[in-house]
Amino acid sequence: MQSGSGLALAPQTAMIISNKDEGGGCFRLVLVAPRAAGTARPGQFLHIRCGEDTYLRRPISIADADPTEGTLTLLIRRVGRGTDWLACRRPGERLDVIGPLGNGFPVADADEWWLVAGGIGWAPLRFLARRGVALGKTVRVFYGARTVSELIGLEDLDPYLCEFNLTTDDGSLGQAGNVVGALPEAKDAAGTAVFACGPREMLKAVARRFGYGSGANGSAGAAAQRPALYLSLEERLACGVGACLGCAVETPTGLPKRVCADGPVFAAEEIRL
Repeated sequence: MQSGSGLALAPQTAMIISNKDEGGGCFRLVLVAPRAAGTARPGQFLHIRCGEDTYLRRPISIADADPTEGTLTLLIRRVGRGTDWLACRRPGERLDVIGPLGNGFPVADADEWWLVAGGIGWAPLRFLARRGVALGKTVRVFYGARTVSELIGLEDLDPYLCEFNLTTDDGSLGQAGNVVGALPEAKDAAGTAVFACGPREMLKAVARRFGYGSGANGSAGAAAQRPALYLSLEERLACGVGACLGCAVETPTGLPKRVCADGPVFAAEEIRL
């Protein structure tokens, strides 16, 4: 469901059933929200009102959805007043939410999916990994953070379903270095689909790695061999529904796209990072 849907734009009440500290300044909320859980797709987000002292809602990626149980899982990093308020909520409390909003990840035809996550960027990719496995895809996850405490939700990493490659800048877990350095070479990615979410500089590096971006496209033949690449942008959003244009991103055509309404997921060739 896209952010233009009237049903998605209607506020709804979600009840908290658990709030778990994940370490590294992150926490996991599980909500009962049957309407949203029934339509949520990987890459979409909820827009949550965070108390009386915050004017703007906060966009939070959906990390999992169970339509049968009517539940949504959110992985959240504390970065300011709104998320601090959310971190203090307790089971039984209710939240005012709008969503699911935005355009999520497409179901790529490729038999093999590579998921590249940086820090809290694991949240929407966690949902996508489960979807890929359910569709019979071969899913390879490349997940990196500055240190082990920032690799959240490690209990979600089921080695029997996906191949996981962990990196930390300080070498405290997995391979030492950044996640882009752990990726296979572009020549080995032909025929795959790559999905990435994380800091903007990480997304730029992923795009360059696979032949996208300014000065990296090369010949038409080389472009035809590169994998399909989809990027989920992490941006501060104001309205969340495409009205204010505060989250516009540049495109090759010169016409901006809105992260909240046209994204947050874009094909790499659609935008300029």
